[in-house]
Amino acid sequence: MIYFLLAAYNEAESIEPVFTSIKRAISRDFIILLVDDGSNDGTSGKASSVARHLNISLELIRHPRNLGLGAALRTGFEWIDKNASPDDIVVTMDCDDTHPPETVSAMINKLGTGSRPGCDAVIASRFVEGGRCSGVSFLRSVISRAGSFFMSAIFRGSAVSDWTSGFRVYKAAALKKAGVPSLMRAKGFSAQLEILFLLLGSGALIGESALRMDYSLKKSPSKMRLIPLLFEYLH
Repeated sequence: MIYFLLAAYNEAESIEPVFTSIKRAISRDFIILLVDDGSNDGTSGKASSVARHLNISLELIRHPRNLGLGAALRTGFEWIDKNASPDDIVVTMDCDDTHPPETVSAMINKLGTGSRPGCDAVIASRFVEGGRCSGVSFLRSVISRAGSFFMSAIFRGSAVSDWTSGFRVYKAAALKKAGVPSLMRAKGFSAQLEILFLLLGSGALIGESALRMDYSLKKSPSKMRLIPLLFEYLH
């Protein structure tokens, strides 16, 4: 089973294209786990109606107020920890229609299965050969690249080039071994880094696959505030 963990905050406009593109791209059995992080635009209702229309299996969890990306991911990982089997696959991706689900198959192919060796987690990277990111502001691009360069300097020998990409596939067993979600503490966007720290600390093998990302497809305003985010990463 493949679980798509989507953390959403006021993404009602994006729900239908995201769900539709997942259904079109994935031929295996999957469940969408949507964590609505305190939306006030009808995100949950839209998700329920679109899932019914497309005949998609949906698990919906709602936060009564906005708690942040890290808290939403932790809520989703807690549900997965209780319900997924060790050989299941977990996909995290943004719910704003900027992450193309057709990339998922190539990412899953890099995971080890059964007797076939492979990665424990795969990141969709904007910075490897074949990857790119268009439609993003210059400042945001610089911060993403600088952050990834800084982390790569600290974790020399790691294959990770795109530390802040939230588009990833994980083995459920690898998440459990790494202590995700029980050891997660970050409430905001730095949770993406925290998860990688936990995985690397557990000895997980992390790979990457090229991501072609078009940020102009995003329908909702960005929730990322760059200055607070910098302090969060530094903390």
